[in-house]
Amino acid sequence: MSESDNNGKIDHSADTYVGDVGGHHPQPRPIRGRLYVYFDQELVSEAEIDRDHFSIGRSMDCDLVLFDKKASRIHAHISAVGEREILQDLDTPNGTLVNGVAITKKLLDTGDEIQIGETIIRFEK
Repeated sequence: MSESDNNGKIDHSADTYVGDVGGHHPQPRPIRGRLYVYFDQELVSEAEIDRDHFSIGRSMDCDLVLFDKKASRIHAHISAVGEREILQDLDTPNGTLVNGVAITKKLLDTGDEIQIGETIIRFEK
């Protein structure tokens, strides 16, 4: 916590600082894609894929949390493969469909529709 001295200056010596060090600015993570989440044909949320490993499921620990009883706690993940993204079902009881076809792994293309339970997720690059 900072304290002001008598001259109105702030003493930052006790503050914890995380950020640029030595004049370097951290690079923003590149956005690898965007997910549009639909339930009952209504857009309910959006998410940016901003990391190399992106998890999808009911668990609050997932990067994209689904409120769908047919989704597993950790249902699937999207991983970076070079400039592309691959979706993998994590051996779930209800499985994962892409464009109506059951998959275990699939390279994603823009416009692909991922179905997990009753939730439809559209992938856009």
